[in-house]
Amino acid sequence: MAIEMHNAYYGSGEETRALFNDLKIQSDDNFLEHLNKYNCLMLNMLEFLSSTRTLEEMFSRITRLAVKDVKEEFPNVILSDEKDIVQIIRETYQQTWC
Repeated sequence: MAIEMHNAYYGSGEETRALFNDLKIQSDDNFLEHLNKYNCLMLNMLEFLSSTRTLEEMFSRITRLAVKDVKEEFPNVILSDEKDIVQIIRETYQQTWC
């Protein structure tokens, strides 16, 4: 539950202010400063572990799905190495936030 709330607060995917209406954080002076301002990548590691047999398979699947998500969300991002998850995240950040 906590990770979903974290993603709902920071993630820019949709307007989520109403989810926080009855929570103490909504009355904080800085509440709106970070609300829905960032691109978030949420990974459910248990889901990945249970759907693969080895760590190599798991990392390969994570990388493949990350490439898919980046291409859907940021079609203009150019990835130099679609097999390197660190490079994928770095290049996505550089080309969308800098």
